[in-house]
Amino acid sequence: MNVARRKLDFGAILTKTAGLAAGGVGGKVLVKKVAANLDPKLKAIGVIAVGAVLPEMAKRNPMLANVGNGMVAVGGAELVGTLVPAMAGIYDEFDDDFDESIAEDYEEFDDEDSAIQGDN
Repeated sequence: MNVARRKLDFGAILTKTAGLAAGGVGGKVLVKKVAANLDPKLKAIGVIAVGAVLPEMAKRNPMLANVGNGMVAVGGAELVGTLVPAMAGIYDEFDDDFDESIAEDYEEFDDEDSAIQGDN
């Protein structure tokens, strides 16, 4: 089997990744911070709409197109979270568990460091 290998275009990969990440952050900011008293479903749909329009407006700017794609992803996840309550807050719970885990590891490290230095 003869498979042609091509070089990875790290510039394109970086551009795509940065755009998606920026769109994800921007979409999350819009959902959480803008129009706090607006229905969460409408905010999520608005983020999806803005994200869907961006690639069409920026046909020659792949970075901006990927920002739009990231916004669509976050808006879609937020919309599913509002429609399926069991899905809402899954990431928030993960973040809390992760933060607690880091705090426990830090306390263990601090205790070991104190024992080594003779502070106990």
